[in-house]
Amino acid sequence: DHSKIVTWYTTQIAYLVERLKSMKEGNGSVFDNTVILWISEQGLRTPSKTEHNHTNLPYMLLGSGGGAFRTGRFLNLGGVDHARILINIMNAMGVSGNRLSSKLTIDPLPNLS
Repeated sequence: DHSKIVTWYTTQIAYLVERLKSMKEGNGSVFDNTVILWISEQGLRTPSKTEHNHTNLPYMLLGSGGGAFRTGRFLNLGGVDHARILINIMNAMGVSGNRLSSKLTIDPLPNLS
């Protein structure tokens, strides 16, 4: 059952976040300096579509990366490729540029940080 699988993964992510929050680092915790990108392997379902698809995938960023990302908000990114989010995370962690490989140049999302 798909809902049981999603529940299990959600429980594991929650456990990871709590563990990171329990680890002290500087004036805060390891979680305060962490960003976790969690992407569902299935697209969101609508009342008219219930098939397994790879479009409209929900992404979740957990943590602020030391303040690099504003938290506590929902963004509708309009089906953006997750590679653009990876560029934002890469830049936030001090790696400048917009290349994930020698053949892949991607612009970061302007409204993510």
